Amino acid sequence: MIPTKDYTFFNARKESIVTPHLKVLIVIFIIGAVFSNEVTFFSVAFIVILLGLLSLQTGVQTDLSHSRYRDYTRVFFIYTGKWKPLAEPESILISKRPVRAWGALPGMNVSIKNNSIKYMIDLITNGDRDVLIATSFNREETYQMAKDIAAMLNVRLFENGAAGTIELK
Repeated sequence: MIPTKDYTFFNARKESIVTPHLKVLIVIFIIGAVFSNEVTFFSVAFIVILLGLLSLQTGVQTDLSHSRYRDYTRVFFIYTGKWKPLAEPESILISKRPVRAWGALPGMNVSIKNNSIKYMIDLITNGDRDVLIATSFNREETYQMAKDIAAMLNVRLFENGAAGTIELK
């Protein structure tokens, strides 16, 4: 089977380092600095630093065409992190986990509960590090991508479920 897309570069596990509560505080400081009476070098530098904190993320990039990966930290559009060689691929593993999110509407005594399932594709290697290469909330997209990657790398495909780890054909 020929993959329908070019799956050679992945950017996964994009997570913010700053907590949501701290983000609200940062936004309040930015609004205060923007609407202050004096625009000084200090206030502009302060706003840039706070915007940098809001954009701070961590994740994993995987480049299959060059057999390498890196754990990165991103500020604005700048990625930092050392590329490391990727060991020989052994298999692809699809796993899933429930994601629960709670929200409340302001001024109302109503809370909203969201139950979703997050699907993750891991590249299992013969080395000491397995690499997360993709995450998605779309089941069909995740399974198709995993099948295409397994075919491209000529490795076996597994699913980690309630019944344990089973091989998919």
